[in-house]
Amino acid sequence: MSPHQEIAAALVALAMLAGCGAMPKVDSDRTRLSTIHTVAVIRAPEPKTYTILNMSHPGMMFGLIGGIAAEMDAQSKQETLSTAYREQGVHVTTSLAESIANRLKAAGYDARVEDGPWVEKEGKQTLEFEAIRSDADAVLVAAPALVGFVAPHMGSDYYPTITAVATVLGKDRKQKLYVGYHASGWQMTREGWRNSPAAVTYPNFSDIMADTKASAASLDAAAAAIAASIVQDLPPAVR
Repeated sequence: MSPHQEIAAALVALAMLAGCGAMPKVDSDRTRLSTIHTVAVIRAPEPKTYTILNMSHPGMMFGLIGGIAAEMDAQSKQETLSTAYREQGVHVTTSLAESIANRLKAAGYDARVEDGPWVEKEGKQTLEFEAIRSDADAVLVAAPALVGFVAPHMGSDYYPTITAVATVLGKDRKQKLYVGYHASGWQMTREGWRNSPAAVTYPNFSDIMADTKASAASLDAAAAAIAASIVQDLPPAVR
């Protein structure tokens, strides 16, 4: 497998293993959700590093050494972007949680954003569902696996991209009433994903950095698309 293919496969695996581990898709069921009135949307921590991935980086053509050069270039760009976003106070995961809550309210639910007991383990943020403390009838956890910009093939622009696993848990925080896989921007080809197109794209990394407020807003737009995709999977609240 080439370095290019390894990176692509690793990111797909990362997306599939987001949140609290790999989970089978669970379609929502109106009967099981009919008793739900209040929903707590659990905000995920903001990523420490925003992804920059160019799957057709020129270094990919030159074996291991080229692959290492491509990885170092990506890391440098990620650090540059992440520093800029931290300095201007970007909060994409807050935008995602608030967008989901607003969509749920429009669907008739009493929804609010809450923080959960996220714990960092081996550089990854994890959440034990049963440790969530909320008096809501159900909680919705949207755990992003990737937040950033992906150029998926030769000559393509960078797509503002978020991939996330959304889980709705019942009152006991054990019963999974819904599990769905959602992506905005880079299109996930594995069966079971719901994809939303990117509203804007960027020809080069320099275009992303030229106006970091605008590029951050494109990630907020990706978050809004993810929120719409999640709530479309759920039935309206029963009044």
